[in-house]
Amino acid sequence: MTLDEKLTLVYGYFGVDAPFLNSTRLKESIDFSAGYIFGVPRLGIPAQFQTDAGLGVACQAGADRVRERTGLPSGLNTTATWDLDMAYKGGAMIGAEARASGFNVILAGGVNLMREPRSGRNFEYGGEDPLLAGRIVGQQIKVFNLIKLFRP
Repeated sequence: MTLDEKLTLVYGYFGVDAPFLNSTRLKESIDFSAGYIFGVPRLGIPAQFQTDAGLGVACQAGADRVRERTGLPSGLNTTATWDLDMAYKGGAMIGAEARASGFNVILAGGVNLMREPRSGRNFEYGGEDPLLAGRIVGQQIKVFNLIKLFRP
């Protein structure tokens, strides 16, 4: 890989205008997405179209229209069910909706112990029990690999 190709893969863009980050949405990205990274066509590396999707396919802040997708309960609620099959089905739904929205990267499946109670993202994670959280979130993300997320 050339140096320029390597640098292309380590820098991403929001799918929204973010003046506070000195970032302007690129026309190649999906509106109100979590990120876009250019691919390297010479090497067959596709562009990344990224979405936050811990609780369903998300729209980033500032969206003037909402992406109509299904929202799921918090990660804590899902883990509290102890239901591996339900977690798998939720992951399948997120994966299918992400694909239908044009995304090929899902920024989801969070496992993190709540060491900081003021963290704004604790609700997305699977809770304090690492074994239970790992099994539930593992079921959610297992299916992401089965769904062909790359654009044809």
